[in-house]
Amino acid sequence: MEKRVRKYEEGKIETEKPSF
Repeated sequence: MEKRVRKYEEGKIETEKPSF
């Protein structure tokens, strides 16, 4: 579950600040 939350947080950051 921790890995899932980490991926969700990373996705949120990417969605909030897309760098691509």
